[in-house]
Amino acid sequence: MLKERLNIGVIGAGYIAGLNVPALLQTGRVNVAAVASRTKEGAQALIEKQGLGCPAFGDYREMVGACRLDAVLIQSPHDLHREQFLYCASHGLDAIVEKPLAASSADCREMIQAKDRFGVRAAVCHTQRYGGAIMAAKAFMDANALGAPVHAEDLLHSHYFFEGRKDWMLSRARGGGIVLNYAVHQIDRVQYLIGERTRSVYGSVEARKPGVEVDSSYQMMGRTDTASYCLTCAGYAGPSVNRMTLFFTGGLLRVSLTGGEAGPAGVFWGETGKPLEPVAQEIPPAEGHYLRQMAPIVEYLRGDGAAPVVTLEYAAEVVRAAEALLESARTGRAVLLG
Repeated sequence: MLKERLNIGVIGAGYIAGLNVPALLQTGRVNVAAVASRTKEGAQALIEKQGLGCPAFGDYREMVGACRLDAVLIQSPHDLHREQFLYCASHGLDAIVEKPLAASSADCREMIQAKDRFGVRAAVCHTQRYGGAIMAAKAFMDANALGAPVHAEDLLHSHYFFEGRKDWMLSRARGGGIVLNYAVHQIDRVQYLIGERTRSVYGSVEARKPGVEVDSSYQMMGRTDTASYCLTCAGYAGPSVNRMTLFFTGGLLRVSLTGGEAGPAGVFWGETGKPLEPVAQEIPPAEGHYLRQMAPIVEYLRGDGAAPVVTLEYAAEVVRAAEALLESARTGRAVLLG
Protein backbone atom coordinates (compact mmCIF):
# COMPACT_ATOMS: atom_id res chain seq x y z
CA MET A 1 0.00 0.00 0.00
CA LEU A 2 1.25 3.48 -0.88
CA LYS A 3 1.92 5.74 2.10
CA GLU A 4 0.05 9.03 1.81
CA ARG A 5 3.02 11.18 2.86
CA LEU A 6 6.55 10.39 3.96
CA ASN A 7 8.18 11.90 7.03
CA ILE A 8 11.76 12.51 5.93
CA GLY A 9 14.73 13.48 8.04
CA VAL A 10 17.38 15.46 6.20
CA ILE A 11 21.04 14.71 6.95
CA GLY A 12 23.31 17.47 5.67
CA ALA A 13 22.56 21.15 5.15
CA GLY A 14 25.09 22.19 2.51
CA TYR A 15 24.64 23.55 -1.02
CA ILE A 16 22.91 20.50 -2.47
CA ALA A 17 20.30 20.60 0.30
CA GLY A 18 19.06 23.87 -1.18
CA LEU A 19 18.20 21.96 -4.38
CA ASN A 20 17.09 18.57 -3.06
CA VAL A 21 14.83 19.75 -0.23
CA PRO A 22 12.62 22.06 -2.36
CA ALA A 23 12.28 19.27 -4.94
CA LEU A 24 11.13 16.85 -2.25
CA LEU A 25 8.53 19.34 -1.04
CA GLN A 26 7.33 19.99 -4.60
CA THR A 27 6.32 16.34 -4.94
CA GLY A 28 3.48 17.04 -2.50
CA ARG A 29 4.10 13.67 -0.85
CA VAL A 30 6.75 14.60 1.73
CA ASN A 31 6.95 16.23 5.12
CA VAL A 32 10.45 17.34 6.10
CA ALA A 33 10.22 16.28 9.71
CA ALA A 34 13.70 17.28 10.90
CA VAL A 35 17.12 18.44 9.73
CA ALA A 36 20.46 17.29 11.11
CA SER A 37 23.85 18.71 10.23
CA ARG A 38 27.37 18.81 11.63
CA THR A 39 26.18 21.69 13.82
CA LYS A 40 22.70 22.48 15.05
CA GLU A 41 23.22 26.04 13.79
CA GLY A 42 23.82 24.77 10.25
CA ALA A 43 20.65 22.71 10.37
CA GLN A 44 18.67 25.67 11.70
CA ALA A 45 19.97 27.88 8.90
CA LEU A 46 18.60 25.46 6.29
CA ILE A 47 15.26 25.27 8.11
CA GLU A 48 14.93 29.04 8.09
CA LYS A 49 16.03 29.42 4.48
CA GLN A 50 13.55 26.81 3.25
CA GLY A 51 10.74 27.91 5.55
CA LEU A 52 10.50 24.54 7.27
CA GLY A 53 8.63 24.13 10.54
CA CYS A 54 10.72 21.32 11.99
CA PRO A 55 13.39 20.78 14.66
CA ALA A 56 17.16 21.08 14.07
CA PHE A 57 19.76 18.61 15.32
CA GLY A 58 23.56 18.63 15.52
CA ASP A 59 23.69 14.82 15.37
CA TYR A 60 21.72 12.64 12.94
CA ARG A 61 21.53 9.81 15.48
CA GLU A 62 19.76 12.10 17.92
CA MET A 63 17.34 13.03 15.14
CA VAL A 64 16.60 9.37 14.38
CA GLY A 65 15.93 8.67 18.06
CA ALA A 66 13.75 11.73 18.63
CA CYS A 67 11.58 11.82 15.50
CA ARG A 68 9.09 9.50 13.84
CA LEU A 69 10.63 9.11 10.40
CA ASP A 70 9.88 7.00 7.36
CA ALA A 71 13.08 7.81 5.49
CA VAL A 72 16.19 9.97 5.43
CA LEU A 73 17.86 12.07 2.77
CA ILE A 74 21.65 11.64 3.08
CA GLN A 75 23.52 14.51 1.44
CA SER A 76 26.58 14.80 3.64
CA PRO A 77 30.29 14.56 2.65
CA HIS A 78 31.03 11.37 0.70
CA ASP A 79 33.01 9.64 3.42
CA LEU A 80 30.06 9.85 5.85
CA HIS A 81 27.46 8.15 3.62
CA ARG A 82 28.32 4.61 4.69
CA GLU A 83 28.15 5.22 8.43
CA GLN A 84 24.95 7.24 8.21
CA PHE A 85 23.21 4.81 5.88
CA LEU A 86 24.11 1.77 7.99
CA TYR A 87 22.82 3.43 11.16
CA CYS A 88 19.56 4.54 9.57
CA ALA A 89 18.98 1.19 7.85
CA SER A 90 19.49 -0.59 11.17
CA HIS A 91 16.62 1.54 12.51
CA GLY A 92 14.36 0.52 9.62
CA LEU A 93 14.55 3.79 7.70
CA ASP A 94 14.42 3.98 3.93
CA ALA A 95 16.94 6.31 2.32
CA ILE A 96 17.70 8.69 -0.51
CA VAL A 97 21.46 9.07 -0.97
CA GLU A 98 23.17 11.86 -2.89
CA LYS A 99 25.74 10.73 -5.46
CA PRO A 100 28.28 9.23 -5.29
CA LEU A 101 26.80 6.45 -3.22
CA ALA A 102 29.94 6.35 -1.06
CA ALA A 103 33.64 7.22 -1.10
CA SER A 104 34.67 3.67 -2.07
CA SER A 105 33.18 0.57 -3.63
CA ALA A 106 33.90 -1.31 -0.38
CA ASP A 107 31.64 1.15 1.45
CA CYS A 108 29.04 0.69 -1.28
CA ARG A 109 29.03 -3.07 -0.77
CA GLU A 110 28.39 -2.67 2.96
CA MET A 111 25.49 -0.34 2.23
CA ILE A 112 23.93 -2.82 -0.20
CA GLN A 113 24.31 -5.61 2.35
CA ALA A 114 22.65 -3.44 5.01
CA LYS A 115 19.76 -2.59 2.67
CA ASP A 116 19.13 -6.26 2.07
CA ARG A 117 19.63 -7.33 5.69
CA PHE A 118 17.23 -4.76 7.14
CA GLY A 119 14.78 -4.81 4.24
CA VAL A 120 14.77 -1.07 3.58
CA ARG A 121 14.25 0.75 0.31
CA ALA A 122 16.91 3.05 -1.05
CA ALA A 123 17.61 5.16 -4.13
CA VAL A 124 20.51 7.32 -5.28
CA CYS A 125 20.52 10.83 -6.74
CA HIS A 126 22.22 10.73 -10.14
CA THR A 127 20.71 14.04 -11.11
CA GLN A 128 22.16 14.75 -14.52
CA ARG A 129 20.19 12.03 -16.30
CA TYR A 130 17.11 14.15 -15.48
CA GLY A 131 18.52 17.25 -17.18
CA GLY A 132 16.44 18.58 -20.05
CA ALA A 133 18.90 17.94 -22.88
CA ILE A 134 19.67 14.38 -21.78
CA MET A 135 16.00 13.53 -21.35
CA ALA A 136 15.25 14.96 -24.81
CA ALA A 137 18.12 12.97 -26.30
CA LYS A 138 16.85 9.77 -24.67
CA ALA A 139 13.32 10.39 -25.95
CA PHE A 140 14.65 11.05 -29.47
CA MET A 141 16.69 7.85 -29.37
CA ASP A 142 13.69 5.83 -28.20
CA ALA A 143 11.42 7.29 -30.88
CA ASN A 144 13.73 6.96 -33.91
CA ALA A 145 15.75 4.27 -35.64
CA LEU A 146 19.28 5.67 -35.29
CA GLY A 147 21.14 2.39 -35.61
CA ALA A 148 23.28 0.79 -32.92
CA PRO A 149 25.37 3.03 -30.63
CA VAL A 150 29.08 2.43 -31.26
CA HIS A 151 30.90 5.24 -29.45
CA ALA A 152 30.35 8.27 -27.21
CA GLU A 153 32.49 11.27 -26.36
CA ASP A 154 31.74 13.31 -23.25
CA LEU A 155 33.59 16.60 -22.70
CA LEU A 156 33.28 18.53 -19.45
CA HIS A 157 35.20 21.62 -18.35
CA SER A 158 33.99 23.07 -15.06
CA HIS A 159 35.97 25.05 -12.49
CA TYR A 160 36.40 22.69 -9.54
CA PHE A 161 38.64 24.88 -7.40
CA PHE A 162 36.41 27.90 -7.04
CA GLU A 163 36.67 30.14 -4.00
CA GLY A 164 34.54 28.79 -1.19
CA ARG A 165 34.88 25.12 -2.17
CA LYS A 166 34.44 23.05 1.01
CA ASP A 167 37.65 21.70 2.55
CA TRP A 168 36.47 18.08 2.44
CA MET A 169 36.11 18.31 -1.33
CA LEU A 170 39.86 18.97 -1.50
CA SER A 171 40.73 15.90 0.59
CA ARG A 172 41.40 12.49 -0.97
CA ALA A 173 40.66 10.77 2.34
CA ARG A 174 37.16 12.26 2.42
CA GLY A 175 36.25 11.39 -1.15
CA GLY A 176 37.10 14.76 -2.65
CA GLY A 177 38.64 15.39 -6.04
CA ILE A 178 37.30 15.76 -9.52
CA VAL A 179 36.94 12.03 -10.25
CA LEU A 180 34.42 11.20 -7.51
CA ASN A 181 32.62 14.51 -8.02
CA TYR A 182 32.49 14.79 -11.82
CA ALA A 183 33.40 11.41 -13.39
CA VAL A 184 30.46 9.72 -11.70
CA HIS A 185 28.19 12.18 -13.56
CA GLN A 186 29.85 11.49 -16.91
CA ILE A 187 29.92 7.71 -16.44
CA ASP A 188 26.25 7.65 -15.48
CA ARG A 189 25.00 9.81 -18.33
CA VAL A 190 26.95 7.87 -20.95
CA GLN A 191 25.73 4.54 -19.59
CA TYR A 192 22.18 5.87 -19.37
CA LEU A 193 22.10 6.91 -23.02
CA ILE A 194 24.01 3.92 -24.42
CA GLY A 195 22.01 1.56 -22.24
CA GLU A 196 24.96 -0.62 -21.19
CA ARG A 197 27.31 -0.91 -18.21
CA THR A 198 31.06 -0.32 -18.27
CA ARG A 199 33.17 -3.48 -18.64
CA SER A 200 36.71 -2.07 -18.81
CA VAL A 201 38.47 1.22 -18.05
CA TYR A 202 41.75 2.76 -19.12
CA GLY A 203 42.75 6.31 -18.32
CA SER A 204 44.95 8.97 -16.82
CA VAL A 205 44.43 11.40 -13.97
CA GLU A 206 46.30 14.64 -13.28
CA ALA A 207 46.71 16.69 -10.11
CA ARG A 208 48.03 20.03 -11.34
CA LYS A 209 46.35 22.52 -9.04
CA PRO A 210 49.08 24.03 -6.84
CA GLY A 211 48.56 23.69 -3.12
CA VAL A 212 45.97 20.89 -3.19
CA GLU A 213 46.34 17.12 -3.23
CA VAL A 214 43.28 16.03 -5.15
CA ASP A 215 42.93 15.22 -8.83
CA SER A 216 42.13 18.13 -11.14
CA SER A 217 41.58 16.54 -14.58
CA TYR A 218 41.25 13.14 -16.21
CA GLN A 219 40.84 11.22 -19.44
CA MET A 220 38.94 7.94 -19.37
CA MET A 221 38.35 5.35 -22.06
CA GLY A 222 35.62 2.88 -21.28
CA ARG A 223 34.13 -0.12 -23.03
CA THR A 224 30.64 -1.53 -22.66
CA ASP A 225 29.43 -4.81 -24.16
CA THR A 226 29.04 -3.36 -27.66
CA ALA A 227 30.39 0.21 -27.62
CA SER A 228 33.25 2.40 -26.45
CA TYR A 229 33.35 5.84 -24.88
CA CYS A 230 35.82 8.56 -23.98
CA LEU A 231 35.46 11.01 -21.09
CA THR A 232 37.53 14.17 -20.87
CA CYS A 233 37.25 16.48 -17.89
CA ALA A 234 39.25 19.47 -16.64
CA GLY A 235 38.53 21.44 -13.50
CA TYR A 236 40.48 24.61 -14.16
CA ALA A 237 39.46 28.24 -14.67
CA GLY A 238 37.88 29.30 -17.94
CA PRO A 239 34.61 29.01 -19.87
CA SER A 240 32.48 25.98 -19.10
CA VAL A 241 32.01 23.24 -21.67
CA ASN A 242 29.45 20.47 -21.14
CA ARG A 243 28.53 18.36 -24.16
CA MET A 244 28.18 14.79 -25.37
CA THR A 245 28.47 13.30 -28.85
CA LEU A 246 27.02 9.87 -29.54
CA PHE A 247 27.93 7.96 -32.69
CA PHE A 248 25.40 5.50 -34.12
CA THR A 249 25.61 3.34 -37.20
CA GLY A 250 23.02 5.67 -38.72
CA GLY A 251 24.36 9.07 -37.73
CA LEU A 252 25.59 11.40 -35.00
CA LEU A 253 23.73 12.84 -32.01
CA ARG A 254 25.11 15.95 -30.27
CA VAL A 255 23.86 16.79 -26.79
CA SER A 256 24.88 20.24 -25.52
CA LEU A 257 23.82 20.44 -21.91
CA THR A 258 24.41 24.06 -20.94
CA GLY A 259 25.24 26.12 -24.02
CA GLY A 260 27.32 29.27 -23.59
CA GLU A 261 30.76 29.72 -25.05
CA ALA A 262 30.74 26.21 -26.59
CA GLY A 263 27.60 26.84 -28.65
CA PRO A 264 23.85 26.66 -28.12
CA ALA A 265 22.26 24.20 -25.74
CA GLY A 266 20.10 21.50 -27.23
CA VAL A 267 20.02 18.16 -29.04
CA PHE A 268 21.17 17.89 -32.67
CA TRP A 269 21.10 15.00 -35.16
CA GLY A 270 23.05 14.56 -38.37
CA GLU A 271 23.40 11.93 -41.09
CA THR A 272 25.99 11.45 -43.85
CA GLY A 273 26.24 14.52 -46.07
CA LYS A 274 23.84 16.54 -43.90
CA PRO A 275 24.55 19.19 -41.25
CA LEU A 276 23.57 18.78 -37.63
CA GLU A 277 20.00 19.97 -37.13
CA PRO A 278 18.03 20.49 -33.89
CA VAL A 279 15.73 17.59 -33.15
CA ALA A 280 12.01 18.19 -32.85
CA GLN A 281 11.94 16.60 -29.41
CA GLU A 282 10.79 19.04 -26.74
CA ILE A 283 13.49 19.80 -24.16
CA PRO A 284 12.13 19.81 -20.58
CA PRO A 285 12.91 23.02 -18.65
CA ALA A 286 16.26 23.06 -16.86
CA GLU A 287 14.80 24.28 -13.59
CA GLY A 288 12.68 21.15 -13.15
CA HIS A 289 15.27 18.42 -13.19
CA TYR A 290 15.57 17.99 -9.41
CA LEU A 291 11.81 17.52 -9.17
CA ARG A 292 11.91 15.08 -12.11
CA GLN A 293 14.45 13.07 -10.13
CA MET A 294 12.70 13.19 -6.76
CA ALA A 295 9.17 12.41 -7.96
CA PRO A 296 9.82 8.74 -8.87
CA ILE A 297 12.09 8.28 -5.84
CA VAL A 298 9.33 9.43 -3.51
CA GLU A 299 6.79 7.15 -5.22
CA TYR A 300 9.19 4.23 -4.86
CA LEU A 301 9.71 4.93 -1.15
CA ARG A 302 5.94 5.28 -0.67
CA GLY A 303 5.59 1.70 -1.90
CA ASP A 304 5.40 1.80 -5.70
CA GLY A 305 7.83 -0.94 -6.66
CA ALA A 306 7.54 -0.04 -10.36
CA ALA A 307 8.81 3.53 -10.00
CA PRO A 308 12.10 3.89 -11.93
CA VAL A 309 14.95 4.84 -9.59
CA VAL A 310 18.73 4.58 -9.53
CA THR A 311 19.45 1.57 -7.32
CA LEU A 312 22.29 1.16 -4.86
CA GLU A 313 23.61 -1.70 -6.96
CA TYR A 314 23.83 0.47 -10.08
CA ALA A 315 25.32 3.43 -8.18
CA ALA A 316 27.95 1.12 -6.68
CA GLU A 317 28.99 0.07 -10.19
CA VAL A 318 29.47 3.73 -11.11
CA VAL A 319 31.70 4.25 -8.07
CA ARG A 320 33.67 1.14 -9.03
CA ALA A 321 34.18 2.49 -12.56
CA ALA A 322 35.47 5.77 -11.10
CA GLU A 323 37.82 3.81 -8.83
CA ALA A 324 38.99 1.86 -11.87
CA LEU A 325 39.97 5.15 -13.53
CA LEU A 326 42.15 6.03 -10.53
CA GLU A 327 43.59 2.50 -10.48
CA SER A 328 44.39 2.60 -14.20
CA ALA A 329 46.08 5.97 -13.79
CA ARG A 330 48.29 4.52 -11.03
CA THR A 331 49.25 1.32 -12.84
CA GLY A 332 49.16 2.36 -16.48
CA ARG A 333 47.00 -0.66 -17.24
CA ALA A 334 43.39 -1.27 -18.25
CA VAL A 335 41.09 -2.44 -15.46
CA LEU A 336 38.47 -5.11 -16.15
CA LEU A 337 35.15 -4.77 -14.34
CA GLY A 338 33.55 -8.06 -15.40
